[in-house]
Amino acid sequence: NDYWTKGEGEPSLREPQRGFEATGEVDVCLNHFTDLSEANATYFGGVRDAAALSSGCRESTAPDPPCYEEALFKRRSVGLIRAHDAARPLFLFHAFHALHTPLQVPRHYLAAAAAAAAPFRFDDESRWTYSALARYMDDTVAALVGALKERGMWSSTLFAFASDNGGPIYRPGGANNHPLKGGKYSDWEGGVRANAFLAGGALPPAAAGTAYDGLFSVADWYSTFCELAGEDPADLEAQQANEWLRARRLPQLPPVDGVSHWAALSGRSAPPRSEVHLSSQALLVARGRALYKIVTGEQPYSR
Repeated sequence: NDYWTKGEGEPSLREPQRGFEATGEVDVCLNHFTDLSEANATYFGGVRDAAALSSGCRESTAPDPPCYEEALFKRRSVGLIRAHDAARPLFLFHAFHALHTPLQVPRHYLAAAAAAAAPFRFDDESRWTYSALARYMDDTVAALVGALKERGMWSSTLFAFASDNGGPIYRPGGANNHPLKGGKYSDWEGGVRANAFLAGGALPPAAAGTAYDGLFSVADWYSTFCELAGEDPADLEAQQANEWLRARRLPQLPPVDGVSHWAALSGRSAPPRSEVHLSSQALLVARGRALYKIVTGEQPYSR
């Protein structure tokens, strides 16, 4: 489902302190073409064009058929950028469903992936579709960057691209993490070492074109962005709740796990994180430039 919260409507949905607008999915395994719904202050229902649910739309050869959810997300994000007052800060989180099952992509991109692979041919349908989805994602990133540049915002933008896990190597996942071992759901490097990069004019010139070798948890994005925005990442509500819990000798809420890497990314300090608790079965530890990892128990999709 797709939702917008604008600080209006039911009291439980209001955000009186600061305007808040969000777009997101409840279930990442929805059908890309038919299961998307949109809701805002004036509209509730499926994709706006009822004809978009027809087989003709799903079989369209257009790059962005109106029934494809990634096309809707792209139009929404590009529209937000183009309508934004460039004199005000903007935080935009664009979450892709692409590269996630069910693997579905417009026919235009299947043809483009096949043409790019020529004279070789895909011998696996999932791998073919996965590659086509990656091309669609690349084009969406290009559209977002293009919109920022059109608005004159790129020079002050920090553009972060990241994934939450390694690629799925099971069927019909379609990924390949070679030369890393394993994939999604495992604690091997193929499951937990994900691609990420920073770009944009807000990136310090000394950091451009360099590789960051510090340990970085997905939880660290929050603290890093908080530092950039001048906000305290501490969970003050949890701290207040802990006073009540302590008084009753109940287990307390943990602090925020993330640490800010901005000083290290800017070349002003060493990486701040010395360990990453990957799961109940794995731990990754950094000692200087050396990395140590312990993995216990059974790991899925591995030998």
